[in-house]
Amino acid sequence: MIKSALPAIIALFVPIALAWFGLSRILGAHPYWEVQTIAIGAPIGLAAAFGMFFAGLNRKVTAITSIALLLGSMAGATYGKAVFVASYADDRFAGQLWYFGWIAVGTFTAATIFALLHRR
Repeated sequence: MIKSALPAIIALFVPIALAWFGLSRILGAHPYWEVQTIAIGAPIGLAAAFGMFFAGLNRKVTAITSIALLLGSMAGATYGKAVFVASYADDRFAGQLWYFGWIAVGTFTAATIFALLHRR
């Protein structure tokens, strides 16, 4: 029981711990939202990874999909930050893209970790 739950526990808490220690701020998250966005996204990513696992998707397909979506969400969050800062905090859509992009980063980080660690 514990052995099968260990990948889920690691996938949930590692992204949150990394954000807590400042990695997401270094990568471009807003200092006020750095832990909050990852803490929102990580459980969603774990649920998505469980869904892909129970749907019978191959572990390799799940990992590649999660990594691709992680890279896309990082690109979206970075773009949102750049446009938001360039607009002197006037572009609301760019701010939301930055915020929700970091939630997606937390989501797909947890899904990637789970896909890489979980064995059938």
